[in-house]
Amino acid sequence: MIRKTKGFSKSGSGGNYYLPIFSILFASLILLIYLKYKFNGMTLKDFSLFSFGNLLDVLFASLIAIGILITDKLKNYTNKKVILILLILSFGFYFFVFLCEIFHWQVPEFLSSLIISKRIYYMYLFSAGQFIQIYVFALIAGAFFTKSKSVFLKAFFKAIFIVVMLFIFCFAYSVLKKHDDTTFEKDKYETGVVLGAAVWHNNQPSPIFEGRIKKAYELYSNKIIKKIQVTGGGAPGEKTEAKAAYDYLMKMGINPDDIQIEEKSMHTVDQIAFLKKKYASSKIQAKYIIISDEFHLVRALEICRFFNLPAQSAASEYEITWEKLLYFRLRESAALLLFWLFAI
Repeated sequence: MIRKTKGFSKSGSGGNYYLPIFSILFASLILLIYLKYKFNGMTLKDFSLFSFGNLLDVLFASLIAIGILITDKLKNYTNKKVILILLILSFGFYFFVFLCEIFHWQVPEFLSSLIISKRIYYMYLFSAGQFIQIYVFALIAGAFFTKSKSVFLKAFFKAIFIVVMLFIFCFAYSVLKKHDDTTFEKDKYETGVVLGAAVWHNNQPSPIFEGRIKKAYELYSNKIIKKIQVTGGGAPGEKTEAKAAYDYLMKMGINPDDIQIEEKSMHTVDQIAFLKKKYASSKIQAKYIIISDEFHLVRALEICRFFNLPAQSAASEYEITWEKLLYFRLRESAALLLFWLFAI
């Protein structure tokens, strides 16, 4: 006689779900990694397991698989049918992004007033798929502690807790991570790359952006860098971030031949992707310095690692109030987590 537990049987019904669950879990992982590289103009040849974001993706999928095996081994309650349905739903969000990329679908018109770019659109889709997987993990973890009817509701709050803990980890990482180089050799670096920031209504760089530009000028004047690369696009009809930086540098008396301009990128990831394309064809590895604010450089350098671009960094000396610094740290922590998970 087969002894049954609530949700699956010891001998077979739990095992019957192994193949579809593990197959869809593996397919979701592969598709997510593929999309991370595809969306950023890269191929799986650029894949590195040692990229922290990739490690995080692999680790999380492994924890779900191991959790399912352990709950079966220890005869704990876990509803395999519900887990399979949830994982299929999660895969559906990733697969929809895949279709958007293959068929070049744009942001739906009814969402265009709320979502201004495909990158943000993908961010929401990826986040939905990832949260479902986190919920599945919380559901599996809950099997060790409760068999009550409220297991699904409790799993939701556990999933929220996991997201909060991931955010706190990113915040601590961004604060504690050492990134800024303080000493540079003269005539060693070809280019200083100024990452774009806000341009105010009078077409002047914001104080934060101005601080980055001044840091580039300082490195240029001290012969640390030979050229300055300014980056950043803008809204239609407005001066781009790169053009605002270019004009500012011209007023400071820099030779226009020593200023390179890129006006299409809208995000930090786009700006680093531009550098990847620019230097990928070079037979000699160019040496350059990423110039931004201290709170921003941690994420910028993580993006460089993803693109396999070795870079040193220099932080702007612009000082901001602790309230604004806290705001920027929190915002960068969320952006770092999203980049690790989805390369967005």
